Amino acid sequence: REDYVPTMPRSSCYRTMFSLVCLLMLITAQAQISATLLASALNHAVHLDENLVDQLYSDHNVNALYKVAKSMYSAPKAKDDQLNAMQIFHAMADGDAHHIKSMIQLGFAYSENDKSQAIKYFVQAGEDGPDQASLYNAGRLFTEEGNYAPALGYIRAAATLDDAKGEKMTDTAKEGYRMLSEQLQDRDLSLQEMVDIFPYADLNDFPQYKAAKLWDAAMEKLSHSELEFVVKKLSDLQTGHNEQMSTLQTNLLRRMLVIILREINDEL
Repeated sequence: REDYVPTMPRSSCYRTMFSLVCLLMLITAQAQISATLLASALNHAVHLDENLVDQLYSDHNVNALYKVAKSMYSAPKAKDDQLNAMQIFHAMADGDAHHIKSMIQLGFAYSENDKSQAIKYFVQAGEDGPDQASLYNAGRLFTEEGNYAPALGYIRAAATLDDAKGEKMTDTAKEGYRMLSEQLQDRDLSLQEMVDIFPYADLNDFPQYKAAKLWDAAMEKLSHSELEFVVKKLSDLQTGHNEQMSTLQTNLLRRMLVIILREINDEL
């Protein structure tokens, strides 16, 4: 039978029962894991490697339970292992434990069939970790959804995160940022999309200082449809700070001015 548990010596049974009691007391308080889910994790650990039972007992924390749940998901031994693993990940990610690795696992688990849920957990892990790969994966999925401002923003965050252990991931994120920036120059975007993308369209934090004041003033007036004022401020930004802008920002600013001037002409 799929859920058959090998017969163990009496001492092993007692130890296993004692381990489960310890898990109930020590892990439930951290991650709000039900007794049923903990039992399924312990059952899987016994099937897989008795050393994992010892690890669950000796570590008595969510990291040990995560290792077992990850094995339950990737190499299930019982018919409900994958479902139970997902519930364990959710309990550890959504509960007080706020377990980053469980958030990442949920991001990957949902990435094929429920991108909004995948994005939710990659964003949470990326921002709360911060976790560089999760930031990049959030941006990648936002790109697939056609939501380009957060896509560029999260890929940019991954590319600029100071992570000494993530040199390869940094290179991947920078390349992804470069490619998306090039694609956006030719993408058919609305005025609002261009406005939302512009602040993320440079790796060197442009606009800053005087340029930022011009941009902020233009955006404030844009929200009130004071288009001539917006054109004045964006034109000042274009002529006074063109060399500081990225290629994408130059492209976006030019296109924004074209759209706004066309709207002004249509009103005449």
